[in-house]
Amino acid sequence: MALRVECRIRVRACAHTRGMKEEDVRALVQRHTRGRDLGFLGEPHVNVLELNLEMDSLRAAR
Repeated sequence: MALRVECRIRVRACAHTRGMKEEDVRALVQRHTRGRDLGFLGEPHVNVLELNLEMDSLRAAR
């Protein structure tokens, strides 16, 4: 799934802020992206809470 322009900008900013590689953040975003509800309602979305918790745990592991 290709990331939308807004998401790519946020990935770049998030990677810079957290001191991570853009490709690592992009992979995490892909991992935490959920599809449409019931397969047809709404748009795919990122579970930001789970994404942030995983990024925090990666930082703590360093």
